Amino acid sequence: MSSDVTYHDLVETCYQDRWAGTKNGERARELALTFPSTALSGRALDQWVHSLWSEGKAPATVNRRLAAVLTVWRHAVRRGVETGPVPEGRYLREDNRRERVLTNVELALIIGPTGIATWSSSSG
Repeated sequence: MSSDVTYHDLVETCYQDRWAGTKNGERARELALTFPSTALSGRALDQWVHSLWSEGKAPATVNRRLAAVLTVWRHAVRRGVETGPVPEGRYLREDNRRERVLTNVELALIIGPTGIATWSSSSG
C-alpha cells in the first residue's frame, strides 16, 4: 500500500465509489473497518480470520467481514493503489441449516383426522 494512502482511506474510497447509497453500504463500511491492520497482506488477513474464529465468531460473521475487506482490496487493486493478486478461498464453511417448529395447524395437516401421519412418497 502506498505510504500516503491508509487502509481507512481505501475503505472510504471504496464506500464512495461502490457502497454509498446502497441498501447495505453503511454496514459494508463498518465491516471493512473491523480489519485491524494498516497493511493489506495475505498473512495479516489469515491472522485476522484466525483471531476472529478464536474469539468464537460464527463462520457467517467472519465471512461477511472478510468479504468486505476483500472488496476494499480488489477496489484498491483496480485503482492502482495495491498490486494484485487479491487472496481467494479463505472463506469458512457455514452451516445454514435451520430448525423449525411446526404450528398446531401444520401438525394437524400432516397427521390428518386419523391421528396417523400420512406421507406421500413419490416413487418414480
